[in-house]
Amino acid sequence: MILALFLITLSSKIPILFRNNNYMVGDVVKSDIYSPKTIVFRDKIGKDKIIQDMIDRLDKDYIYSSDAADIYKEEFENFHKEIIAIKKGNLKSFDYSGFERKTGKVMPESLINKLLEEDEEKIDEIFSKLDGELENAYKAGIYKEKNSIRINEPAKSEIDALEPFEREIINNFLIPNYIYDEAKTKSTINEKVSQIHDQYIEIKAGTLIAKTGEILTDRKIDILDKLGIYNYKMSIFIIALNLIFLLV
Repeated sequence: MILALFLITLSSKIPILFRNNNYMVGDVVKSDIYSPKTIVFRDKIGKDKIIQDMIDRLDKDYIYSSDAADIYKEEFENFHKEIIAIKKGNLKSFDYSGFERKTGKVMPESLINKLLEEDEEKIDEIFSKLDGELENAYKAGIYKEKNSIRINEPAKSEIDALEPFEREIINNFLIPNYIYDEAKTKSTINEKVSQIHDQYIEIKAGTLIAKTGEILTDRKIDILDKLGIYNYKMSIFIIALNLIFLLV
């Protein structure tokens, strides 16, 4: 008897799932939907969008290091002098371990060999050109954000326009002088978010909620829920309540 009642109840509620006005996110509206009543509801999705827009516009906090530019520009000058000294025969070989110790970077032997193939005039020309690019990069700002590094414009485009060999040289002397301060940025975001109050919206009876042909979003489905207009989630919920009531 209980099983029979269960099956009868279940079969009677299944058509709810196939109502013409059942909707889910991504569905195309079959005909204009109007609000059947006037309601005021808390618009959580609207509030979340305001918060996300605020985060997207918010400037991140960075820790500025003035030493970074000074140290690496000085190392660039020393590198130039060392290459010329080797070229003139005043220095036997390049100090690879010393360079790595001071900069934390490994200088490729192939790069040194290629530089030394050039005459002194060409070497001086290359270093003179790259010295200006290095200066511009640090002035524009080299930013580190977690695992990524970016150079502000217009310096980035100017470096990208260099010859591959020139870029290979200058990349050994580029280090972030702006480090992303994640803790301070999160603190700023939390403070701003705490100032955003709940969003309440009044929808009057007869208001057009969704037009024919419109694709339904999460927010529109949320509004349909509040208005009591069926969607698949609500239909399943109604069936579940009926079954629970029957079993109890």
